[in-house]
Amino acid sequence: MVQDNNSMNGKNGHNGQHHDDNTPNIIRFSDHRPVKVKKVHPPMINLPLFTKILLAIMITVQVIVFALGFIDPQMVDIIFSYGGFIPASWSPGNFQWWTPLTLLTFSFLHDGWIHLGINVLMLAAFGSGIEKMLGAKRMLQIFAASTLAAIAAHFLFNIHSVGVVVGVSGAISGYFGALLWIMKQQNTLGNAQNSMTPFIVIWIVTAIGFGMMGAPGGGEIAWVAHIGGFFGGLGAAWWLLKPNNGLRR
Repeated sequence: MVQDNNSMNGKNGHNGQHHDDNTPNIIRFSDHRPVKVKKVHPPMINLPLFTKILLAIMITVQVIVFALGFIDPQMVDIIFSYGGFIPASWSPGNFQWWTPLTLLTFSFLHDGWIHLGINVLMLAAFGSGIEKMLGAKRMLQIFAASTLAAIAAHFLFNIHSVGVVVGVSGAISGYFGALLWIMKQQNTLGNAQNSMTPFIVIWIVTAIGFGMMGAPGGGEIAWVAHIGGFFGGLGAAWWLLKPNNGLRR
């Protein structure tokens, strides 16, 4: 900041002090002021965009189903019968125009809050990892491939079943399969042969074991769908990550 006092001296005349005309009369003020620095804290859970969108859809659907079921308990059965996957509904006598839509809608329906909570945690873990490594496009492609493979496997083993299948577990299983393939390509499986076989065996045994135990609410677990989804994700990752495609999106 600069203030020139020469004009003031010209008006007031002599004031008992002699000023050199060649020396400017400058008053300088310090501009050093304390600056408050706002601390930026990174979020505790940093999920990528499309993982958040999938989770938001799942939670929103569950809230809607829960609210409608609170009003009328029969509404839950109606929603599941129209939105869940029922193998027998694909037979010529039972097929309806909305039946193909259940290939998508069944993944976002869940049999209660415990079922939803488990899948939310699993999708947040595996889905976010796949999206960060491969990008949103390939993450959604693996989601679709795993879901279709899961429900196709269940259909083949239960073609006449009238049981309703709901949940995103098939896609989550596919993400685990895709992650194994990525780790194999990066040589980070942690065994001397860089082999996926031990992990595949463990996954199959675990899927069958949980299937025999049943769901927390007493329902059945579609363990064949879990295995189908796993191999669907594994195959999708193999296809998408061919050498000509690369690892990055």
